[in-house]
Amino acid sequence: MVSGNDFKASFGALKISFMSSEKAIIWVQLDEGTLKPPKGTKSFEFYNWSIAFEVKIRIMTHEEVLSSSKSWFIRFIESFAWKKHGNHEYRTLVHLALDLNSSEFAYELSKFEGLPLGNRSAVEGVKGIVHYLKQHYLPTLIQHGYHILQSIPLWKTGSFPPPLGLTDVTFQTYSKDSVDRQNCQQMSQNQEIVLVLLGMTNFHHRPPTRLQYSTQWFVQSKKSISHGAVCLSRKTFLEERLFAHLKQLNDATTIVPTPHRGKASNGSIPIFNGHQGDALGLALNTWANDDHRWGRSDRCQWEPNGGNGNSYIWSHIGRWNHEHWGSIDDQQNGAYMVSCQTKNSLDLPSSPNSDSLDITIRGEINIGLSFQNDSSTWGSKAIGKWETTLSMKTKPDGSGIAIETSGSTQPEFEIIRIQGEANLKDLIDLDALRSLVKIDMVGVVGEMKQTFGGVWEHCFPGMRAYSLCSPAFNARGDILFELHPYAGSNHPPIRIMQSRKFGESEAPSTSIHKSTSRHSLTSRKSGSCMLLS
Repeated sequence: MVSGNDFKASFGALKISFMSSEKAIIWVQLDEGTLKPPKGTKSFEFYNWSIAFEVKIRIMTHEEVLSSSKSWFIRFIESFAWKKHGNHEYRTLVHLALDLNSSEFAYELSKFEGLPLGNRSAVEGVKGIVHYLKQHYLPTLIQHGYHILQSIPLWKTGSFPPPLGLTDVTFQTYSKDSVDRQNCQQMSQNQEIVLVLLGMTNFHHRPPTRLQYSTQWFVQSKKSISHGAVCLSRKTFLEERLFAHLKQLNDATTIVPTPHRGKASNGSIPIFNGHQGDALGLALNTWANDDHRWGRSDRCQWEPNGGNGNSYIWSHIGRWNHEHWGSIDDQQNGAYMVSCQTKNSLDLPSSPNSDSLDITIRGEINIGLSFQNDSSTWGSKAIGKWETTLSMKTKPDGSGIAIETSGSTQPEFEIIRIQGEANLKDLIDLDALRSLVKIDMVGVVGEMKQTFGGVWEHCFPGMRAYSLCSPAFNARGDILFELHPYAGSNHPPIRIMQSRKFGESEAPSTSIHKSTSRHSLTSRKSGSCMLLS
């Protein structure tokens, strides 16, 4: 039991520096105090001591944390993380934390200002301060939850998680160079360690190897304080979410000749009106409307446009040729030809913008009808163009990402070539053709608003709720965001305890450095990143 006569101290802000091999150094700052070593008979005063400990970092179950951090849980039940994810049948919370119970005194990184280290009393003083901190101060930090860095909701097997709901998570310390106790204080800002949460979605298996170092996942923050970053892999966002939604645009804009008998159905448009149209039994329709999917590819996938990782295309050409003979009017006997070409493109921004990200989707549809026999040749061609922009913008009030669309969602067809006496307006209803193409962005906009607008629901640094801002793509096609305290949150931040004498209060005097709200420890040179795959 620590009494006021044995040990009293005023504490400064805790500091932390991450190292390789999933470990960290924490410094306990003792501004001033008095100490009587356990085996000593006299007390002595000290000033400006900094005691370093090496600790492991690990992921703990909620039950494990709750058993030793009951004071923390009283506050945690008021957090957004608990109200959203606590006590649920199909998901649970895990916590990335410093394992303070594994603390190992790091003498070479500690500072004992004014203590003559050459005599026995100095050795007893060092042993005494380490004893009191390990037996009393660090356990009290655990009790109040100051060792918890992140809280992460995990969806259980058999559940149906949202698109970015995590089904597995691990972590690693991440840097270009190895960092250990010998060099952790000499590393420059460019060599700083990042703590990376690696989350898997949709019950994908975790990669068996460590994440290799790459600068592609770093966000160059323009703010003085970085609260962390979120990175969604190309597969997770572009391929499984965005492209999966937007391939429906390819389905809806791919026009093909389709057979019909009698009156055209499902919105299909008869062609060659006035020129054996009924006898030919041919119409135009989109793959989205055509029940028979005549000539349809099941893929409709966006493909890279050459070697450019920021540009993707969809292209399809459908041609139909038919020879018709036996009409009384010999001018209508001959070869009828139909050509339909759809070419869509999707362009990601090539340079980052601190506030917004625009994805431009445009398309071009070419329709050609023609006829040829021994005495005449005629034909006509029309082109329809459309363009829309899907924008992700940082909300000015700090409450997440706004999702907006702008531009046209229906092509305007224009006749660009006439051969002979035929005019496309006489062969097909152009107004009906325009109405045939329905470009629907509601699904993708709705999902993106739910995912990126408001509170980011897939990790919670400390007690606060956070939102995303500053979206950007890297060269690999991964999308990156910065984390920012959610402006609309009415949940209290981590309580900042004022400095007091340790011997005069149950809790240690832990002042939290105001330059960060990511967790209860001040990070001397560290960042955090969440990577979803």
